[in-house]
Amino acid sequence: MDFSASRHGRITNTSAIQWALWLVGLPAGLAALAILAWSTLSPEPSYQRLGSVQRWLEPLPEGTAFNRDAFAQLAQTPPDFSKAVWTDTALPDVVELPVEGKRKPNEPMARAWFRFYVTVPADAQPSEPLALYGTRVMAGAYSVWVDGVPVWAELDNWRIQWNHPLFVTIPLAQAKPGQRIEVALAVPYQISQGYAVGSLYFGKTSSLKLSKDLRAYLQLHLPVMGMFMVGLMGIFTLAMWRKRRTEQEHAWLALTAVALIVSNLQFTHEISNNDALAAWYGAIVDAATSWLFITFFTFALRFNKLHFPKTELGLLAFTVLNTTLTMPLWDWQVNALRLQHYITILIYLHMVGLFTWLAVKHRTVETLVFCLAIWMLLLTGLHDISYITSHLEPDRIWLFPYGAFVLFVLAEYLLQRRYLQALDYVEQSNAQLAHKLQEQHTKLEAQQTQLVAAQREAAKLAERARLQQDIHDGIGSTLTSTLMNLRGNQATPQSAAQAVLECIEDIRVVMESLEPHANDLTTLLGSLRQRLAGRLDGAGIQLDWHIGDLPHLPWLDAPQALDLLRVIQEIVTNTLKHASATRMSLTAVALTDSAGKHAVQLALEDNGRGFDTAQKFTGRGLGNIRARLALMGASLHTHNLLTGGVRHSIALPVVLSPVCPRRFEKLRLVVITTLVRSYSLD
Repeated sequence: MDFSASRHGRITNTSAIQWALWLVGLPAGLAALAILAWSTLSPEPSYQRLGSVQRWLEPLPEGTAFNRDAFAQLAQTPPDFSKAVWTDTALPDVVELPVEGKRKPNEPMARAWFRFYVTVPADAQPSEPLALYGTRVMAGAYSVWVDGVPVWAELDNWRIQWNHPLFVTIPLAQAKPGQRIEVALAVPYQISQGYAVGSLYFGKTSSLKLSKDLRAYLQLHLPVMGMFMVGLMGIFTLAMWRKRRTEQEHAWLALTAVALIVSNLQFTHEISNNDALAAWYGAIVDAATSWLFITFFTFALRFNKLHFPKTELGLLAFTVLNTTLTMPLWDWQVNALRLQHYITILIYLHMVGLFTWLAVKHRTVETLVFCLAIWMLLLTGLHDISYITSHLEPDRIWLFPYGAFVLFVLAEYLLQRRYLQALDYVEQSNAQLAHKLQEQHTKLEAQQTQLVAAQREAAKLAERARLQQDIHDGIGSTLTSTLMNLRGNQATPQSAAQAVLECIEDIRVVMESLEPHANDLTTLLGSLRQRLAGRLDGAGIQLDWHIGDLPHLPWLDAPQALDLLRVIQEIVTNTLKHASATRMSLTAVALTDSAGKHAVQLALEDNGRGFDTAQKFTGRGLGNIRARLALMGASLHTHNLLTGGVRHSIALPVVLSPVCPRRFEKLRLVVITTLVRSYSLD
C-alpha cells in the first residue's frame, strides 16, 4: 500500500482513502462477526428450534376485513377447534405470492394456525419467562395463544412486522415447571396474497433475546444507521453543489440521498391505524425506489461527462408514469407494487447494460466502480423482490438497504477521489510553477546583476562624457584661447590672471554639481552664494540674497545641477563684463500658476546699464543659457527694468512633463556624442 506523503505532509489520495476504509470498515466488520458468532459459541443453548409444527388453515367468514380492527377482533375470538384439520408442516412455511394477483371486492381470507407443545423446563422461574422467537412473519397481524388463550397480538406495527422479528414472552403464571403447554401462532392472510412464516424458536427469554437483537440489528438498526449517514453525506454534497453550481453531479447525488432515505422509511415508520393514509404512504415509499434509480443514473452520467438525451428523457417519463400509475387513485386488478418493481427491473437492466458497456470500453476506475455498484444494487434488488414475494425462504435478511448504502458510499468515494486528484494536480502544478518561478527568479537576478553593472558602466561613461564636455566648453576653451594670446604676445598678465580665475571658477562649478544635494535647490544655491559673494565683492558689486521655502525638484540630479550652475555663472559673468553694475540680487520663490502647476521662479537683477533684449547675439551667451534651460524644461525671460538694469527670470518646473525627460536624454546623448568625438579629435 502506498502511504507516501506529499510535499506539505498530506497523505496521497489513494492511500488516505484505503486507510480510511480499513480503519472504519474493519472494526465494524469484526463487530458484526463477533455478534454472529456469539450465539454459536454458546455452550448450552437454553432454547429449541421448532423444525416441525402442526398447521391448520382456518377459513374466515366472508366479509372479514384486512385491517387493524378486524385483526383485533380475530385476536380475541377463538375458533372452533373441533373443525380443525391439523397437518404436520416443516418450518419455514410459505405460500408464494402469485405472479398475477387479482383483487376482488370481497377478498377471501383465512387464518393459518401453527401449534406445538412444549414442556416447561424444570428450572423455569416466573421472574424469567419463556419466549417465542420467529425470524419473520409476513401477512396480517399475528397473535400468539397459550392453551387456547390469547397472550399477544401484533396490532400496532403489523404493516411492518415483515421487518421486525417476532418475539413474544410466554407468562408462567398458570404453568408450572414440568407442565406441558400448547403454544399456537395465528396468522390471518388474504388467500390471493399468501403468507410467510420463518423459523420459530422457543426457550428462555435471556437466550432468545440475543438472537432477536442480532437479527433486529442486521435487518433494522444497521440499515437505519446507514440511512442516517447517507443523510449527512447528502447534506454535505448539497452544500458542495451550492458552492459549485456548474458541477451538477453533486445536486443529483443529493437527490439520490433523498430518494434513498424515503425508500427506506419503511424500516423505521409505519401507519397502521389509517388505511387510506397507509396506502399513500406505502405507494410513496415504493415509488422512491424508481426515483433512486433515475437520480443515481443521472449522477453517474454527469460524473462521467456523458449525456444521452433520449435515454434520460425516457427514464424521466417512465418514472413519472410509473409513480402516477402506482398511486392509490384507482383500484388496479394487477398488484401495483409487483407491477412497479418488475417494470423497474426491466428498465434497470437496460442501464446496467449501458454502464457495463462503458466499463468495458473505457476501463477507468470510475466506470468500473459504477458498473460494480449498479450490478450490486441490481442483485440486492432482485433478492429482496424475490424475498418479499416469498420466492425465497423467509429466514433471510433484506439486502437492498445495504446495496443502496454501498452504492452511495461508492459514489461519495468517486467524488472524493476526483477532489483529491484535483488537489494533487493543483499541488503538482504549484510545484512546477514554483520551480519555474525560481528559475525565472534566478535568471532575473543574473540579468539584474548584469543590468546594474551595465548601468554603472553607462553612468561612468556618461559622467566622463559630461566632464569632458564641461572641460572642453569651459576650462579647455579658456586655456586654449589664453594660450593662443600668449603665443601671439597679445595677452597681458592681467588677462592671463583673469583666464586662470575663470578656469578655477569652472572647476568649482563642476565640483559643486558633484556634491550630494538630494534634489534640494536651496542647498545647491547655498553652496553657490559664498563663491558669488566673494567674486562680486572683488568687483565692487553688492549681492542681495532672497531665498524662500523651496520645494524639492525630483529631476535635479548632478547633470541638471551643473547646467543650472552654468546658467547662473553665465549671467553673473555677463553682468561683471558688460553691465557696470554696483548692485545685484538673487531671489528664489515657489509659485503656482493659473493651471495649478507648481514652479520655482529664480530671478537675477542688476542696476547696470542694460542692453537691447531684442537684439540677436552671435556669441554663446544668452543662446547657451536658453539651450541649457531647455534641457530642464525651464524657460528664461529677460527684460530691462524701468529703474535701470536687467532682470533675468528663470521658471523651473517642480515636476517635468513626460516629454521633457525623453527630450532631455535625447539632446544630452547627442551633445555628449558630439563632444566626445570633437574632444578626441582635439
